[in-house]
Amino acid sequence: MADWEVLRSKIDRLLEFEVSGNNYMETWHAWLAYVCDKLVESASGSPDMHFWETIIKHEPNGSCEGHFTGWMSSFNVFTHKGEWQGDNFEFPEDEGYSYDTEDSDDE
Repeated sequence: MADWEVLRSKIDRLLEFEVSGNNYMETWHAWLAYVCDKLVESASGSPDMHFWETIIKHEPNGSCEGHFTGWMSSFNVFTHKGEWQGDNFEFPEDEGYSYDTEDSDDE
């Protein structure tokens, strides 16, 4: 459990890297803090089963690529080019959140 607690405390440092004019680190921090808090709860013997059932799931979208839902997406908020893609997420704490892959940039 100590490893998860150390990781959780390190997430707070993200706030030090906020770029003026946006709230990327604040948003990312909130998502990761939620996930890490749930990991600490689980490690301490109080797992939230709904949390574990919402790790990741592919949601098809007709002829489009669809999107992934689940808290695993909180670790992937920047593109391979370092661009913020967190605006594509929905993060209601009790339902997980979504990452829409329709606008992915593979250039």
